[in-house]
Order: sequence, then C-alpha cells, then structure tokens
Amino acid sequence: MRAVFRTFDDLARLDPRSTLALLRTIEQDRLALALTGASAAVRAHVFRNVAQTTARLLQEAMQDLAPPSYREVDGAQGAILAQADQLHELGLVKAPADAGA
Repeated sequence: MRAVFRTFDDLARLDPRSTLALLRTIEQDRLALALTGASAAVRAHVFRNVAQTTARLLQEAMQDLAPPSYREVDGAQGAILAQADQLHELGLVKAPADAGA
C-alpha cells in the first residue's frame, strides 16, 4: 500500500465528507493528542468539520492533557495518517489532489 497521506498537514486538504469519514474512526483522546502538535490549518479544518459540541469537547481535552512529548504526538499523528491511508484504500476517503506534494 502506497502512503497517500505523508504529513499531518495533508489532512487539512480533505473534503468535508472524507474528513468526517476519517474522524468517525478516530478515538477522541488520540485526536486531541494529535491536534496538540498540529498546525493551525489542520486544527481549524477539524473544528470546522465537526459539530460545535464535538469541537468544544476536543478543545477541552487538548487543554486537559499534560504536556505531551514529541514522540506521543508523532505517534498519534502517524496512527491517524495510517488510518486515513487505510480508508483511502477502501474508497471511503478521497485523497486531496495535492496530498504529499
């Protein structure tokens, strides 16, 4: 399987339907951890594509986390990228035209 999503920033270029398909498969704790090290563009994209209540809960979870290590954040982001690639292989997530560019 070829990795379509190479960096966490690639997720900011997903269409709304693909974003929701991916987010439904990610545990909230893992997503909150990954978002602590994400760019503002990725965080904004995620918060824009979830319900207000979910966005608020994610933001609270991010604030409640003890300062994570780079390894923890990188691991969470890597797991989400692997999930995005799996969903892409299944046809559930469309790769953005410029992903990995």
